[in-house]
Amino acid sequence: MWVELDRLVNDASASGIKILFTVLRSPSWANPSPNGPPSNNNDLGDFMAAMAGRYKGKVQAYEVWNEQNLADQWTGHALSASSYGRPSAHRLSARQGRRPDAVVVSGGLAPTGVNDPNIAIDDRVIPASDV
Repeated sequence: MWVELDRLVNDASASGIKILFTVLRSPSWANPSPNGPPSNNNDLGDFMAAMAGRYKGKVQAYEVWNEQNLADQWTGHALSASSYGRPSAHRLSARQGRRPDAVVVSGGLAPTGVNDPNIAIDDRVIPASDV
C-alpha cells in the first residue's frame, strides 16, 4: 500500500520540497462508498496517525477532506457542517503524540451559491441547525 507513496515522499523530501498530503476520502477498507466519511471515525484517525508516523520529518501538513460542503462527498450520509466537524478529534490524531509539529488543515470549501443539503451547503452560509 505504501510503496509508491514512499518513493514519491522520499524523492520530494530529498529535493527539499515541502509536502502537504490531502486525504480526499476514506480508505476503501474504512468505507466501501467511493466518497464519504468512514463507517467508524476512529478508522480515519488511525489512518491519519499511521501516515503521520510513517512520514515524520518528511510531510509537513495534512489536509482532511476537500469540498466537504458538497453532498456528493458524503455518499450514504447526510450533509451538514456538524457532520464534518464531529469527528475532528479523530482527524487530529496526526498531531497527537507522534507529530506535534504536523499542521492539520480543514479541507477547502467549494463555492456553490447553492444552499440545499441535497446538493451543497453554500460556502458563505452556516445553516442555523449547525450553529
